[in-house]
Amino acid sequence: NNNSSRFGKWIELHLDERGAVNSARIEAYLLEKARVPQQQQGERSYHVFYQLLLSEFAPQLGLATADAYR
Repeated sequence: NNNSSRFGKWIELHLDERGAVNSARIEAYLLEKARVPQQQQGERSYHVFYQLLLSEFAPQLGLATADAYR
C-alpha cells in the first residue's frame, strides 16, 4: 500500500536558467524499517521532537526538558 503513512515521496525538479521545469524525478521511499511498539526502561526516542527540545526555539515554544516528556 504505497498510500500508507509509512511511505514518503521525494520530488526533484530540474529547472532551466529561466526557472521553467526542465525535468523531474519522483522517488518513493519507506519512512520506517520496523515499528517499535514501546521503549525499554530508560530508553528514549530519537524523534524530531527531541531535537526541537534541544533547539533555540524550545523556550519560545514553552517546551520543557526531555525528562518532562518521558
